[in-house]
Amino acid sequence: HLHLWDPDILDYAWLEGDLNAAFAAAELAEDQIEDVTGQAAVFVQADPHHRQALDEVRWVDSIADAVGVVAIVAGARLHRRRKLVAHLDALAAHPRVVGVRHLLQGERDGFARRASFIQGAREVAARGLTFDACVRAHQIPDVTALAEAVPELHIVLDHLGKPAIGTLEAPLAPSAEWIGDLRDLVAHPQVSVKLSGLPAESAGRIDEDQMEPFLDAAAD
Repeated sequence: HLHLWDPDILDYAWLEGDLNAAFAAAELAEDQIEDVTGQAAVFVQADPHHRQALDEVRWVDSIADAVGVVAIVAGARLHRRRKLVAHLDALAAHPRVVGVRHLLQGERDGFARRASFIQGAREVAARGLTFDACVRAHQIPDVTALAEAVPELHIVLDHLGKPAIGTLEAPLAPSAEWIGDLRDLVAHPQVSVKLSGLPAESAGRIDEDQMEPFLDAAAD
């Protein structure tokens, strides 16, 4: 999956430093993967202000053909049931939308276990949409609890659950806790895991050898 953003169009509280600039059609065109016969991507919400979630979908829809986006995972606030129903109704007008994401990594531990969140997850599942779970490693058990509470919801764990991987100078091995939590989660057949995002979890430089143990553990 990929993220696109443009601070001239939408508001992003997290943008700072070198990232505080547009990354959209023009920038992506300069960063194509070489030596492949075809490219396609799933756009996953880039966390603009939550009131702009539908605006983000409209914007990405408008450039989707140019950037090779074939599907969209839109932002959604699952715990706000009445507003969520209206939001999901609006998303239904956009055929590229195949799923939603409520960014859980910034929420308190246990947030996905709340009754209001679980009810919202049932609304998502009833519409045949997937749910992307972007959490920190210690929050993976909350995703497992969600999978148990809503077995009809297809869940996609983003970025392997963001395990700590250290740096090139001081690499970390996969922790037993992370491996155990991942194993418990993927015991649920409706769960998928993305092999993505590990470089962003490093505090410094990273190389392929540093990532391999985590990829192997996830594949196992």
